[in-house]
Amino acid sequence: MPKLVPVFDLQMVVRMEGLMPHAEVAVEPLSEVRCHLARVIDRAQSGTPTIITRRGRQEGVLIALSEYRRLKRIEEALGGRTDR
Repeated sequence: MPKLVPVFDLQMVVRMEGLMPHAEVAVEPLSEVRCHLARVIDRAQSGTPTIITRRGRQEGVLIALSEYRRLKRIEEALGGRTDR
């Protein structure tokens, strides 16, 4: 079972503060995600993204395709600008 933590307790992998409407995210090591990728994808599609760690460092995030497309639309509406 992945560790579920509130979004505000995480240093975001990508700077989307205020744009991700999720109440919580799962945090799992890459070795665990490899073992049950289909379940991680299902969880993302149900609204819970997963931050993937490697050697204890946050390296990526798996979100639903619909969420990715929503964020891309927001980025395009902002003229491609992202605050880094």
